[in-house]
Amino acid sequence: MWQLMANRSYRLEYFQREYVWKQENVDALVRDLTRTFFTTWQPQDTAHNVTSYPPYFLGPFITYYHDGHRYLADGQQRFVTLLLLLTHLRRLLLQQEKDQLAISVANLICTYQFGRMTYAVDAEAYKPCFDALFNEREFTTDGELPAVRRIMDAYNHIADTFSKYMRGADEAVPLFTEWLLNRVSLIEIGAHGETQAWEIFQSMNDRGVQLSPLDHLKGYLLEDCQGDRHALHAGWQGMVSGFEAIERGATIAFIRAVVRSRFASSNDPEIPSGPDLNTATHEWVRVNGHRIWPDYHKGDRARFVDELLIPLAKAYRPLLRARRRPAKGIESVFYNAVNGLSDQFDLTLACLQPSDGPTVRTRKVRLVADFIDLFVVRRGVNNSSYSQKDLDEVVARVITDVRGATTPAELAKVLAHDVAGDEYTDLGGLETLRMRDGNNKAIVYYLLARMTGWLENGIKGTEIAHYLEQKDLRPYHIEHLFPASLVSYQEAIENAEQYQQWRDRIGGLVLLDGSDNSGMGAALLAEKADWYRHHNWLAGSLASAVYRPRSAANFKRFVKQHGLKDHFRAYIDGEPVIKLIESRGRLYRAIAERIWNPERLGLAIPTGTPPAEPKRRTRKAYGVEIDDLVQAGLIRPGDTLVGQHRGTTHEATVLDDARIRTSSGGAFDTPSRAAMDTLDCDSWNGWTFWRVKRSGDLLSELRDRYLEDNGEASA
Repeated sequence: MWQLMANRSYRLEYFQREYVWKQENVDALVRDLTRTFFTTWQPQDTAHNVTSYPPYFLGPFITYYHDGHRYLADGQQRFVTLLLLLTHLRRLLLQQEKDQLAISVANLICTYQFGRMTYAVDAEAYKPCFDALFNEREFTTDGELPAVRRIMDAYNHIADTFSKYMRGADEAVPLFTEWLLNRVSLIEIGAHGETQAWEIFQSMNDRGVQLSPLDHLKGYLLEDCQGDRHALHAGWQGMVSGFEAIERGATIAFIRAVVRSRFASSNDPEIPSGPDLNTATHEWVRVNGHRIWPDYHKGDRARFVDELLIPLAKAYRPLLRARRRPAKGIESVFYNAVNGLSDQFDLTLACLQPSDGPTVRTRKVRLVADFIDLFVVRRGVNNSSYSQKDLDEVVARVITDVRGATTPAELAKVLAHDVAGDEYTDLGGLETLRMRDGNNKAIVYYLLARMTGWLENGIKGTEIAHYLEQKDLRPYHIEHLFPASLVSYQEAIENAEQYQQWRDRIGGLVLLDGSDNSGMGAALLAEKADWYRHHNWLAGSLASAVYRPRSAANFKRFVKQHGLKDHFRAYIDGEPVIKLIESRGRLYRAIAERIWNPERLGLAIPTGTPPAEPKRRTRKAYGVEIDDLVQAGLIRPGDTLVGQHRGTTHEATVLDDARIRTSSGGAFDTPSRAAMDTLDCDSWNGWTFWRVKRSGDLLSELRDRYLEDNGEASA
């Protein structure tokens, strides 16, 4: 090691990752070195005995020369860790007054030439940290790059644990140092220039930490830089540091999203198979380079970083923060994250341009985020799925047109056209939406939170996010207006099962503080209505005191402003349960239509635009859905479906739009969802549950007949 590090310094090449070793990697190296040393060391040994100690091989590293400087193309992790170990050893030697040996160690750590201190690893970003450690000064990592913080963590770990690995034998430190300098070796592989160094670098991994997909991608993209390579590398490192300070792994997720949003195509027949973009990003970019650089010239990959990735990263970082906490003007980014849509930025990155100013960028982000929020709500209130997979299907449908929308107006037109052609064009399903634990409680909570927050924000200025904390930390709970027992309302509803179905409808629910909710849940509504006034306006609007003259002026003003005066009313003690819940359902629908009004969101089709074609629902199991059976005449709108379970017969109706209306009043786009609602369970095969009452055929039998008639085989 003496020959390779004494009075030498190694610069880091552009494709080198930063220092990434974690505590366990550092620990493994120090432990292995000390264990090997102590297999031979004896307390009576002198420096001369060290010459016969067994050697230790630390592996190969790659170097090459360029413009009079020596570059380290592979081996940074080991070199930095050894430099830290040597720094700690020098400190111990000085404490033991082994000054001459300490000077020898210092010659491996750094050199002093032409008025400049240069360390064995010559990286400007690391130098202040190395200076502080070498001169035994305090060093704070606040605001430093993640790599610098890891370097300090590594040194502190060495300082804390080295004595333990040396078994407390302080007298062995000088001999361990002699052994480290003279009997621990590395093999230098000298490459003929940077290109060969990169090729070798790709085929090798540092000790303990394999190259990540981001490391490979970085090397590939920066490899053909024709300009200032170090400036480009600094730009890349700044991009990575900015992302990692917000969210671990955000850099590779960002690059995947950029490539997916601007260049990938899910239905391109040219490449039916190959690397997966999300799991093998580097390989995908190499195989599909013609999509990104159709007329490739050397330097295009570096320009891709400098002219696209780095500028878009500045726009993407605020999105990551907005995903955690609402940001003014783009609150729906947070709402979509609450609803579990982790990959919501493909459409955003598809339309953002590096030249977009802050105002244009915010307008585009808001349009896309509101478009996705509307997608969630429309499907949620109509008992349909709004998962990431469902969103991906919508994105695939519109992304080509979104890529061509360079202005907010063009983007709004594209998104509005899709909204107008959506199969769910209204929020009518909200009136009959019923909460079913394990199935749709999340969307019911979300709707109540947004409606409650909308009123509170408009009347008192309370932030809507107050009601949308993370699921496991939510201070609010869903409150039933009516108690679980039917006893008090027997005159209104005789059947306990029907009572529970009505009680679970969204019109029979409000949102309350969790601790208060637990104390009043069993009380009658007449007893709770006035108490609700102290919580929020959506619940408090049931109290008659709200509607007295000269009371609740702000509430009345807001309600009138939004045309909701006829929808709000107080609960009248003794009125039928069904009547009140239906009335509240209509109120909630009216509020939702104002919150998620496409025109208010900027998603209304401009006058004179041809109407959009209605979108068919995505085909489900077997590639068949109820609408196919209706179109084939195997089922008719208005048909009654019947299902038997534990001696009870359940009925449902096929609607004109091929959805299934159950006895609870909900409408569902698949037989299984309708069966789950009917049986109040988390999973059920509706195709084998429902029969058409008119013909006696199971839906699964009609599905098989449809497949046979269309020349398809049943799975």
